[in-house]
Amino acid sequence: LDNFSAFRNLEAHSHFVMAVLEHRLVHLDLKGAPPTIQYLQELLPLLKSCGCTGLLIEYEDTFPFGEDLSLLVNKSAYYRESDIRSLLQLCSELDFAVVPLVQCFGHLEYALKHEKYFHLRECAQYPNNICPILQEAVDLVLSMIDEVVALHQACLGSKSHLLRHFHIGADEVYFLRRCPNCRASGQTEHQLFLSHVTRVANHIVTKHSLQPILWDDMLRQVDPELIRASKLSSLAQPMVWHYASQFQLKSEYFNKLASVFPPDQVWFAGSFRGSVAANCQITPLYHHSENTQAWLGVMREYQQASANCKQLAGFVLTGWQRYDHMACLCELLPVSVPVLLTCLVTVREFGFTVDIHSKLSRQMGFPDLLPWNPFVQNLPPTNELSFPGWRVYVCVYKFQALRNEFFTFLNSDWVQGWMSARHTSRLLSSPAVVEKISSQVDRYRHELSAGEAAFKAACDSVLLPAGSEEWLDQQIRPLRRKCEKMIANANQIVSLHACVS
Repeated sequence: LDNFSAFRNLEAHSHFVMAVLEHRLVHLDLKGAPPTIQYLQELLPLLKSCGCTGLLIEYEDTFPFGEDLSLLVNKSAYYRESDIRSLLQLCSELDFAVVPLVQCFGHLEYALKHEKYFHLRECAQYPNNICPILQEAVDLVLSMIDEVVALHQACLGSKSHLLRHFHIGADEVYFLRRCPNCRASGQTEHQLFLSHVTRVANHIVTKHSLQPILWDDMLRQVDPELIRASKLSSLAQPMVWHYASQFQLKSEYFNKLASVFPPDQVWFAGSFRGSVAANCQITPLYHHSENTQAWLGVMREYQQASANCKQLAGFVLTGWQRYDHMACLCELLPVSVPVLLTCLVTVREFGFTVDIHSKLSRQMGFPDLLPWNPFVQNLPPTNELSFPGWRVYVCVYKFQALRNEFFTFLNSDWVQGWMSARHTSRLLSSPAVVEKISSQVDRYRHELSAGEAAFKAACDSVLLPAGSEEWLDQQIRPLRRKCEKMIANANQIVSLHACVS
């Protein structure tokens, strides 16, 4: 941590930023490859030193729900109650604000995939969201929220100022007014959405005395008068999310928000990982830095345009581990740490400079600058680095370099010329050339096997075992199996000596 202390003296120059943003949160998406508590104990103090003031924690199926909801728990990768207590104790020591997140409408695949809850779906064929008309569906969501709140309040009770907000999700509710119950209600899609989230928000306020937050995207097309009539604006705070490197939300939308919600009650969210592509495995600094810098300008303009707004609720750097519950893993948390630290310092200093880039790169152990575009500068580090989980970072970068080399080889003139699908189906080609191809493929097979062993060792005490296994199943093992199949095909071709009966 001492390496990062040089940035602390820059706080003196951050009065404008600190006055603008009450919170600078980091999002922990735990619904895939969840990190160990030991790893978080190393990482979170470092985040604080770079300007983080709290966490937005999305547990999904890693939360240790009680007996009535135990079906929701991913038995191969979940946190025990003692783990949650350890995490929240660390947050208390760091004076971190804690904002738990439980989805209340969409993104409920982890519940609705189970036969027990199948009947609660809005669309029978899609496990995305519940039917908001069914009382049993509402009760399920409220029970999940109650359990998460109860454990957090028990752990943070002596520091209640750290637990003031609760995030109810409510983004990307793609299927509305599809079932007979919803159509018979006489409500429009917008009315159904507003009615449900307002009901959930009211529950959180009245039962738990917490401030609800929800993602904003489902409000973007809703008439402001309808939002006001629903009373949602007096209960919940919107969190405006936008993850593209080129900013696309229009000023008219922010004007609409300001006409409905008090300006100092609006949150904003960019991203530090998981927003480039569903199967992206390395985190591009250029994308997330440009997104963060764009948000700084938007937030400054938003505050300046809002009379008597002395500060904004906060900014969140989201870090998605999957696009949804059914999707593959995207960038692992340790792989994204360098970008996360850079974005955090950028938000704290309200700007990104060459000096910030170079200082952070040196302090994280990079011999040169942290790559701006790793898709172009995909050279794995050859030295030891100095941030938590750096060995996982190096393993993933080495694998990506090997993967690119392997696919280039598969598309080479040699493979396409003498081991195409036609050659292997007929088991007829030039044995001399096929032997050379097989030898090269065997080298790739050995390197993939060595990469798998190194990755498993690097993940020890960093990720829960199921997460590293899933990543290997998704990334390395399919390529190794392809190598084995190519070698078997090559051996068959060579053994027949190009002799046709």
